[in-house]
Amino acid sequence: MRRTTNWMVVAAALCAAAPVQGQVTDRALAVAEQGRDKAPNSAEAQRRVGIAYYKAARYDDARTALSRATSLDPRDGLAALYLGLTAEAVNDLGAARRAYTSYLATGKTRKTRTLVQDRLAAVERLELQAAAKAAVAREQELGNTVGPKTTIAVMPLRFVGADTTLRPLERGMVDLMVTDFAKVKALTVLERERVQVLMDEIKLSESGRVEAASAVRSGRLLTAGSVVQGAITQTGSDRLQVAASVVSVATSEATGTANAENSLERLFDLEKEIVLGVIERLGITLSPAEREAIQQRPTRSVQAFLAYSRGLVASDAGRLDEARNFFDNARALDPGFGAAAAAAQSARSTQVGATVTTPTIEASLAGGSEGKTVEAATTGAVVINSDLLGSTLQQALADVNPSGADLIGVQTGTSTRDASTQTTGVDQPSTRAGTVTIIIRRPGGL
Repeated sequence: MRRTTNWMVVAAALCAAAPVQGQVTDRALAVAEQGRDKAPNSAEAQRRVGIAYYKAARYDDARTALSRATSLDPRDGLAALYLGLTAEAVNDLGAARRAYTSYLATGKTRKTRTLVQDRLAAVERLELQAAAKAAVAREQELGNTVGPKTTIAVMPLRFVGADTTLRPLERGMVDLMVTDFAKVKALTVLERERVQVLMDEIKLSESGRVEAASAVRSGRLLTAGSVVQGAITQTGSDRLQVAASVVSVATSEATGTANAENSLERLFDLEKEIVLGVIERLGITLSPAEREAIQQRPTRSVQAFLAYSRGLVASDAGRLDEARNFFDNARALDPGFGAAAAAAQSARSTQVGATVTTPTIEASLAGGSEGKTVEAATTGAVVINSDLLGSTLQQALADVNPSGADLIGVQTGTSTRDASTQTTGVDQPSTRAGTVTIIIRRPGGL
């Protein structure tokens, strides 16, 4: 094995006790900063110092370093995770959402991915609420700013009828319409949840009415160019009529109304007719593929769709246990109802994610390669990446330094490390392609 002055080649801890979660040793921070300064274009060095800054509650510095790390290596899941944790610490929910999404695609720790998936659902809900509050707060600044005509928001439809069990169609029908509009390439459709949260914020939904003026206001706050509003009217015990008009946010004028009537059992035919009518009034010509896609149905069971619609109402109100029950009921009525399955999972994740804390996410890393990397950044220890270490590492450590340092962990991989990123406070070894350089600490201090 290679030698350096008074040091042997093996990966070892620096005998520093693990700090309390949320803290970082001064030495570890110095080590990380030195490594970053020597190798500013190393994603690993930037990630290490970013984690150390996060632990030190230096969130601006952490975001700078971690953003640099993810830019240098978009596959660095751990950097993305800590970028998300840092964004949450400064209440930047959009950045947290993007970073957590990246970790789900690149992270290595299964338990952590599960927690992040749940936390992401809760963050998305919080982000929608924060965006609605911010839009209302800056309403005067928006003035007459509107989005393109083809950016549309669909308002909840107003139900008029004696059978109140059908009222949840106000949400379900909109959800279906948004799904179908999204299949049209020429349209940009705002999510139903985003529209609903905004309406809840400005209290439009309290009356159950969305008049033209309030629809235009909502559209402006959502930066939409067009809004779709309308009503579902029960015209008989089993018959429904739907009327939907397209209102220009810029002019407050309706460009026309699409009307359709059919039996409850032909609910999906009714919805498709309305969607096609609205698209026509927007002046959009559909391709054969788009028209075919719109004709697809989420379920063949009207009763399953009604259960799903009731779940949407409960979910919008934050009654997530109740929502999950409705979604599960919809799935029982039609096991192939994919939207119901997705909604049930989303409700569960949102509910669980609200209880997931950043310390919980960090703790879930323990024991795996990502956890050892975090520990190294927190304590100033060294972790080496190489497939060559394998089962011989422990024996090498015992042979070279039988009373020595504690091995903190080894990550397997094929990457060649730049010794400049391994700032240890000891004589720096050099690395060559095809070699493995490992550092041990001699007993007795530095």
